[in-house]
Amino acid sequence: MRLPSNLDLDRNEIFLQRGNVDPDAEAGPERQPMLTSLSYANTFASTGQSLAGSFAFRAGFGAITGPNESGKSFLLEMIRFCLFGSPALPGKAGDYKKLKAELAFTVNNQAYRVVRNNATATLWRATEKIAVGVKPVNARIVRLLGFGLEVFDVACVAN
Repeated sequence: MRLPSNLDLDRNEIFLQRGNVDPDAEAGPERQPMLTSLSYANTFASTGQSLAGSFAFRAGFGAITGPNESGKSFLLEMIRFCLFGSPALPGKAGDYKKLKAELAFTVNNQAYRVVRNNATATLWRATEKIAVGVKPVNARIVRLLGFGLEVFDVACVAN
């Protein structure tokens, strides 16, 4: 699978919008985060194939479209991985030993950035490191978003 270099994310936007609540408050229906940017790199152990990419998302509701095998599903897998960790990855865990990914997003106009690889994770709010380690980062992101992977897949992804 190879991602096209001309994937038009200006026209094919992602799903999330901004909210208006305290980012550390309990989850509620008014929480609507927005993706800002995504970068990733992985070399699949089973095939030796490498994939890397970097995308900037725009505000608003939309979709990622493209021909078969153009990388749409892989892009969503990387978003899912950044937000929810390795349980969001399909296939064999061994295929992701060299995976590195970073996702920037906003919640209540606060900028966040999650950086992950297959073994570690760090969550930043602006320039402040607010969670380190897979479990603390996973828990903090679920608290920020107000939902986990299962709800994300039903409410945000039509794959």
